Amino acid sequence: MTKYEKLLTLGGRFHYAWVVAVAGGVATLIGVEPLALFGIFLEPISRDLGVGRAVVSSVYWVAYVCMGISSIVSWWSNDRIGLRKTLIIASLGTIIPQIMLGWTTSLWELYLWYGVIYGMARSGFMTPLVVSITLWFKRRQGLAVGIVASGTAAGPLVFAPLFRYLIDLYGWNTAFLILGIGSGVLLAPCCCLIRSRPSDLGLRPYGEEVGEDGEAIVSTKRPKASREPLFYRADVPNFSKYAMTTQPFFLLPLIHLLG
Repeated sequence: MTKYEKLLTLGGRFHYAWVVAVAGGVATLIGVEPLALFGIFLEPISRDLGVGRAVVSSVYWVAYVCMGISSIVSWWSNDRIGLRKTLIIASLGTIIPQIMLGWTTSLWELYLWYGVIYGMARSGFMTPLVVSITLWFKRRQGLAVGIVASGTAAGPLVFAPLFRYLIDLYGWNTAFLILGIGSGVLLAPCCCLIRSRPSDLGLRPYGEEVGEDGEAIVSTKRPKASREPLFYRADVPNFSKYAMTTQPFFLLPLIHLLG
């Protein structure tokens, strides 16, 4: 670990996994907030562009469809190039559209920047971050995942009143521009702090059991496909193929679809 990373852990008193969890929570908060705030932009956008609310509302639907499709790509990206690079790409896909919305004057631009590009970028936050945080924690994994996922709920609570005020004061274009610049300021340090796995810093996961020789206790048996629910397996060469042989892979999307 560098001196800077040791400083963040207060001289090594805390495991760096908690830095990753907090940075992941902030990244999730900033990455999902534009979609969570869409309701307060609906009326002013509809009025200024001279179209019905149903037409503008469809942008929200397009963003969700694009997010669902690109989630498969973000899963592949997380396995291939790692969480950090995936997060950088997702951050650029969030910041740039928000800034461009500051100069948007037509409906097709709204669909392009907000519906398609931002919708695709949003998938790079939630799924990769939640999956990768399980590699950092062997104990208190539920708490860590909760910290990362809390951003999806905290966004509207924190930012809705602020951006409603900014829209009334400056208009929705300027509000989006401020949102884009603010997102860049907050996402940049998150991308710098987050690492894909503990081994990137020469660390073991938080709470991992260690044997008498100082080595981590791991199974030497080759993992087999199972119908049992399992956490993310770092010891599987191709986790994507492995996951598709398990029952939860098909049950979890079904739960979301029905929900």
